[in-house]
Amino acid sequence: MKLNSLCIVLFAILGFLLLQPANAQLVDVDVTDTLNLLDPGNDPPAASQILPVGHFLHGGIDTACCDTRCDIGCDSAAIQPSCDAMGGCSCSVGKPKCECCKCRETFFGDMGGYRKCFAEHGIMYKGTFTQFYQGVSSGGANETYRYGSKLDSHYIADTEKLGLWEGGTLIMHAESAYGQNSILDAAAMAPANTAFMTPRINDYPMWAITHFQYEHELGEGYAATFGRFNFIDLWSVFYPGYGQGLDGFMNTSSMIFLNVVPTLPIIFNGAGIIKAGEKGVEAALLVLDPENIPSVSGLDDVFDNGSTVLGAYRVFTEFGGLSGSHMAAGTYENRTLTDYDRNGWSFHPVTGIAQGQKTGSWLAAYVGQQTLWQDRCDKQRRVWFTTTMGWADRETSPYEWMGTYSIEAIGLNANRPHDRMGISYFYSDVSDDLEKLVPAAVGLQDLQGGEFYYNAEINPWFHLTGDIQAIQTEIASQDTAIVLGVRAKITL
Repeated sequence: MKLNSLCIVLFAILGFLLLQPANAQLVDVDVTDTLNLLDPGNDPPAASQILPVGHFLHGGIDTACCDTRCDIGCDSAAIQPSCDAMGGCSCSVGKPKCECCKCRETFFGDMGGYRKCFAEHGIMYKGTFTQFYQGVSSGGANETYRYGSKLDSHYIADTEKLGLWEGGTLIMHAESAYGQNSILDAAAMAPANTAFMTPRINDYPMWAITHFQYEHELGEGYAATFGRFNFIDLWSVFYPGYGQGLDGFMNTSSMIFLNVVPTLPIIFNGAGIIKAGEKGVEAALLVLDPENIPSVSGLDDVFDNGSTVLGAYRVFTEFGGLSGSHMAAGTYENRTLTDYDRNGWSFHPVTGIAQGQKTGSWLAAYVGQQTLWQDRCDKQRRVWFTTTMGWADRETSPYEWMGTYSIEAIGLNANRPHDRMGISYFYSDVSDDLEKLVPAAVGLQDLQGGEFYYNAEINPWFHLTGDIQAIQTEIASQDTAIVLGVRAKITL
């Protein structure tokens, strides 16, 4: 197996860093936590308070720096007054916020007070610059390594704080992609790099606004929303910590059931109602245009080719004091699609073979998540299990069934409480009807694979990740793809 020398060096550096203790801790919620989601004394948040958090991901709220091992949750908890004493540390409540380069949460810090000032007046920003060096060491379609980078800019505007109207929130995500990626080199039907699924898989450099959404609070946890949606971002509304390919797993199949294709495009226009509760989003009903629109507005012909209805319902549970959730979701579209079943095809002596057409396609899915362990003093330190399963119409979807099983952990080592790691296994059952259409010389087969990553915090604004994937590709004649990658993320 060939290994690129640079990859070996970077993995060695990552291994060395894992042996070093990380002293910086997160404490003291700052005023820029305008959503007040970390205050256990608050009333249950409204839908418009919860949804934007998914776009900022976990850790997106500015916090202070602490020079001792301390936690964010138990210092003020009356039920555990001696928690810090048990850990031999004291909280830094009341201490000045650390803005040194080592401790601050973002590379640019508070920008001379402007970041805090804008947040107080209703405009919040989070940017990330992420570099990838990833490639196929053996097997797959092409054994090569590639470099690429992404610049992601997230903006949230609170209309009430802007002096406009109450209950409104504008959310925008602008993306810039440069360089290359290894998606088509490894396995096209199990994308090895989720971050490069948007704006397009292979069309760089490219800049696009992939998400531009307005939501309005209706009361009782309900919010109406409409606009341009990025499915990678929309998923983070339900599961804010999944990483979007920038923090956790890199392979899309390790996180999301890909048989949403063709009913749910990556970037689309839509509108609907979302219901949020105390612990997160509980239900959603959206109507969307099934056409993928990565670089155009799509407003000129919206719904001309049909529509898709997306519904989801989520129940939150608690077992042994550990939180979990179960979500059932489904989609149905009424667009006319190519029918993979050859029984619907016909032959004309002049025009030749006419592909069959079918109106309508569907998806049914389940997502379960359960916390397996959580530090009673630092709630961010935890281990959790996630499974996703999806069933789709085999006559129109390339995947008939998909299943993903993963375990992830944050702060498994108490000396490195913000490091993150995970391991996953996925299986994708390729549609039998699609397999029959492909010539026997090529031969399609079911996909399966696994992934392991370790995300090390160098400092709060810089994370370095090592990632390895093994994928049995969709092409039967190809050897198992071994994919190695390094990801360096800077929070701006």
